Amino acid sequence: MQNNKKTIYLHIGMPKSGSTSIQSFLYEKADELSEKYGIFYPLPNKRSDGTINDKINFREIMLEAYYRKKGNIKSYNKFFEDNFLRTIQENKCGKIIFSEEFIFMCCRDTKITDIFIKHGFDVKIIVYLRKPYEYIATLWQENLKPYMDNFHCSLEEFAQTTDINYDLILQFIEKLGRENVFVRPFEKAQWKNNNLIEDFFETAGVNIGQVDFPVQNSSYNRNLAEFMLLLKGTGISQKELVKLLKDYVRKTMSCENSDIDNMNDFDLTEFIGRNTSGSPKIADTLSNKFIDNLNNRYSEILNRISRIYGKENLFLNNYPDFYGKERAEYDSLTLSYEQLNFLHKAMSLQN
Repeated sequence: MQNNKKTIYLHIGMPKSGSTSIQSFLYEKADELSEKYGIFYPLPNKRSDGTINDKINFREIMLEAYYRKKGNIKSYNKFFEDNFLRTIQENKCGKIIFSEEFIFMCCRDTKITDIFIKHGFDVKIIVYLRKPYEYIATLWQENLKPYMDNFHCSLEEFAQTTDINYDLILQFIEKLGRENVFVRPFEKAQWKNNNLIEDFFETAGVNIGQVDFPVQNSSYNRNLAEFMLLLKGTGISQKELVKLLKDYVRKTMSCENSDIDNMNDFDLTEFIGRNTSGSPKIADTLSNKFIDNLNNRYSEILNRISRIYGKENLFLNNYPDFYGKERAEYDSLTLSYEQLNFLHKAMSLQN
């Protein structure tokens, strides 16, 4: 099949918008997607134990070869040509999917698509947009996870210093045309069958039927996030933090049939998120003022994107479901006896 008969779907995020779940599905169902639906998901190299080799993947090599080398797009292009081009050309599938949410976070231009266009592929962008306050809140708690180094910033400070890269969407629309940029709201009520995976593949022009796939990359609730902020604020090393958290998990959570000692940072984070009550959700603790400030900051650009697609608003509701109702504002974290003990222990481990 000639390159100009093939389409590359570049899924660019946003971060914290179901990207990990989509990537996990693509990875686990790669053979089925290729054989039944004509979708090719170029897999990273695997180790002998079947796990992904982190040194050969889209983020670490393709994306960061460009951005870590101060915009040297030649390194990115060379890696694509050396590692993916022939494989894609020889594959019988007409649809190729690359998925990397950090494109939305890191890119400040559209050069990342030039190599695809150079070799005659059709290029389409898929992006799931979150409401500003949701994105800031979920990204903040992501930075508090143990595998994220050197982060100690309150939610309010984080909101003031973090910019949301919605402008990148307008750049892709200008370059590729709105018909080739699929902007989907990260809003369950607007997904096909209220299912993110089904919605993603329908956006790529494929009906894969009903899908039951678990959510990946669990989120912290507000109390756990604030507890993590306190732990990180003690200045202990990442290694000591992980060791302390494993001890915390053993003493405060049900760990039967769980190999805590051998969990890596990511698996430990997932375990904590899944086994901690989801209440209060971070979004449910935000003040009206916090939400309004972020909505107002990004209203102009989101309205521009909406109008391009003939919509009055991308989202069914710009506010959480509780907005406008009387509720108790989140004030301060009340630490449990166990949490106080672990905080004291962390302080005694300061470098």
